[in-house]
Amino acid sequence: MKLFEIDAKIAALIDTETGEIADFEAFEALNMEKEQKVENIALAYKNALSDAEALKAEKNSFAEREKSAKANADRLKAYLDFALGGAGFKTPKVNISYRKSTALVVDDISKIPANYLVTKPAEADKTALKAAISDGAEIGGCHIEERQNIQVK
Repeated sequence: MKLFEIDAKIAALIDTETGEIADFEAFEALNMEKEQKVENIALAYKNALSDAEALKAEKNSFAEREKSAKANADRLKAYLDFALGGAGFKTPKVNISYRKSTALVVDDISKIPANYLVTKPAEADKTALKAAISDGAEIGGCHIEERQNIQVK
């Protein structure tokens, strides 16, 4: 029986005019059943809350493990880069290669013309600056730097 059904049966046992209970034994039994239902609902709530806290702790644990695994992978990649020194490496199980890329390095933001600055204070529009320097413009305060990026597949 559901809680609202118990409440309806309890209400039906009480005379609305006099307030007397028609069947006291049934009234007591329904009150005990209601008490048990309320207790069970409260225990279910506590269990659900406990599950939520346990899942949150597990989520945090997995986040820490993910962060640790990512840091370990980054260290291993840096060590490979150091060990290979820019030379490729290939076996049937792994292929390590390098590709060239360019990146703009801002040396002195105060020397960059205003039309290349982003509206945020003290930030350069690196995309526009890189395009302008690649097209041959001489802009003080920055230069294009060639880098080696390791790729592990």
